[in-house]
Amino acid sequence: MKSFSIVIPDQKDITQDQEFFILEQNGITQEIKIHDYDKIFSVPGLYEQLLMNKL
Repeated sequence: MKSFSIVIPDQKDITQDQEFFILEQNGITQEIKIHDYDKIFSVPGLYEQLLMNKL
């Protein structure tokens, strides 16, 4: 069961390495870059949710 939510805001005029999403987990909100795999894989199920349902 996932314990987080993901929001991908509108991102115009930025480069691929600047793309990010907003993760809300346990009352904490943070911006994570799409290619920051260490952070993404540190949250169980986040990669799958991001890849399969958001991108």
